[in-house]
Amino acid sequence: MRDYWDITFDLLGQFTGGRSSIDHTIVPFGLAAIFWIILIGLSLVRQSQGNFPHERILLWGFSIGLVRELIMLIITSLQAYGLVDSAQLQIFFPPFEHMLRNIAEVTVAAGFLRYMLENQKLSLRYLKTGVGIIVLCYLLTFLWWGNFISANPEARFEQTWADWVFRVTASGLILYPIVLLLVKTAGKTRALICSALFLFFLTEFLKMPEIATGEVYESIFAPIRHAFYILAIPLFGIVYLWEIARERASFYARITQTVADKTLQLNRLKVIHSVGTAITSSTELIPTIEHLLIEIRAQLKINAATVLLYEKETMKLECIARKGFRSHSLKYPNLSIEDSNAGYAARKQRILAIPDITRPTDNFISSEFLLGEGFVSYFAVPLVVKEETLGVMELLHRSPVSTDQEWLDFVKILANEAAIAIDNALLFERLEQSNRKLAAAYDTTIEGWARALDMRDKEAEGHSRRVMDLTVRIARKFNMNDDEIEHIRRGALLHDIGKMGIPDHILSKPGKLTGEEWEIMKRHTEFGRDLLTPIEYLKPAIDIPYLHHEKVDGTGYPLGLKGTSIPLAARIFAVVDIWDALRTDRPYKAAWSMEKIKEYIRSIAGTHLDPEIVKVFLSMDGLTDETDAAEVIPGGKNRFSNKLAEA
Repeated sequence: MRDYWDITFDLLGQFTGGRSSIDHTIVPFGLAAIFWIILIGLSLVRQSQGNFPHERILLWGFSIGLVRELIMLIITSLQAYGLVDSAQLQIFFPPFEHMLRNIAEVTVAAGFLRYMLENQKLSLRYLKTGVGIIVLCYLLTFLWWGNFISANPEARFEQTWADWVFRVTASGLILYPIVLLLVKTAGKTRALICSALFLFFLTEFLKMPEIATGEVYESIFAPIRHAFYILAIPLFGIVYLWEIARERASFYARITQTVADKTLQLNRLKVIHSVGTAITSSTELIPTIEHLLIEIRAQLKINAATVLLYEKETMKLECIARKGFRSHSLKYPNLSIEDSNAGYAARKQRILAIPDITRPTDNFISSEFLLGEGFVSYFAVPLVVKEETLGVMELLHRSPVSTDQEWLDFVKILANEAAIAIDNALLFERLEQSNRKLAAAYDTTIEGWARALDMRDKEAEGHSRRVMDLTVRIARKFNMNDDEIEHIRRGALLHDIGKMGIPDHILSKPGKLTGEEWEIMKRHTEFGRDLLTPIEYLKPAIDIPYLHHEKVDGTGYPLGLKGTSIPLAARIFAVVDIWDALRTDRPYKAAWSMEKIKEYIRSIAGTHLDPEIVKVFLSMDGLTDETDAAEVIPGGKNRFSNKLAEA
């Protein structure tokens, strides 16, 4: 029992550096086994992270190496305890141990060869060849050595030709991948792998001079060989740590780049959505294009951008919006489509990209304006809808711009949005022109009806036009919007349209009307309503023709409305209608003076007329005998006339 514990402590002492009386050291086998186990753990971790074909080869190599070291460790320990017969082991074990070690070395070399060269066929061919040769060496030496050791019990395997066979074969097999990696690869990983394989090579190669010199230098070579072998294994571990760190950094870099790319794509989608929303929600071209240019500069990180609109009549490209220029006070020049860079892009309907406009090129026409702004990179992007060029978008930067296909695709999308905005604006403008022409035609027709009424009622010639102008002036005092003003214009012009249904003998009667005739005359408001109601365009103008004879005290006709229940337009017109009737000569009365008219209008405020409107009316300038109180606007025409002229 005492011997058992002495041997155990001697074995442990070999690891701790203490004194030991045992000749067969277990330190190299134990350390090698520990290192192989670490490598197996790293390989398993790597395989769990992804599909790495070379890892399966390496795992086999590490496992074979571990098996060899564990066998050596167990046998050495059993020999130390005297539990196995060393003589019996010598018959079969040395060739088997050499075979395991060499197969482990070749398998590891094949795995790293596959990893570095990414050549499956080459690495598998090398592995199969190497393992086949090593197995052949084992078969050649196993039977011979068994017979030889039986006849020579004192012989050592290391002192025979059989050991040379393994050493020379293994040296050549390990040297091949080293040379291949040195020729075909580069970098720190290559250097570390080659260094580890070279230590394997030295482990095999240095045994040959040791054998050649007998036991003279065994004490020198043996520790060096064991040290090289043990050192090679953790070097492979360092390769793993390097690659794991590199791949982790690469993974984080890919994640960061992916996040950046997705963020960029998301921002660009937001820009496209924002521009699209601006286009669909507004018919104003310039604000939409300016919004687009702001987004383009922010997303593409360029200094300046312009949008040029193509004018077919002049064959010019006219700048309608620009952003990022230093000379804000300088008007951007209009460009000819025939001899300008933007014109080239418009004619060819393709992007013109000039990386450096400071260097003369065949495709770029030098521009003092652009050079004066300090621009270097220039891009002209045609704005095309349905194969028709509507304009050009220019992108400019004061340093070289790095572009890729994704960048160009985004530019094309934004250019398409700009083209759609321009096309929509032009379409809307054409629609507005059509509407203006149609409205002008309607208004001309209405004025014709009004003149026809005035001609029929000769005593009231010009009456409709005068009351229209003055009614509009008063309506503006009450902050009525443009649409309401237009309806008031039409209603004032057509206020007596219902008289078309009044017989001529009543309408033109010079004397006072009878009661029956007066009842017929009062129906002209209903006739006016009936005439205008079927016309959708004139429905909003019915208030004046239908209700301008209502009185604020409720005694008017046709409905007897009171106060503010009478539409504002009708209340305004009632004042103007009385004013114009009293200042005009009629067969049954002479025209009144302005003072008398004003006094009369004051007297009926609150009963017949709205007092507030009367107050505004009497405070207005221009109510004289000489003027018709027409609304005067720049150009010497009233606004309605101008609208007709514009249309």
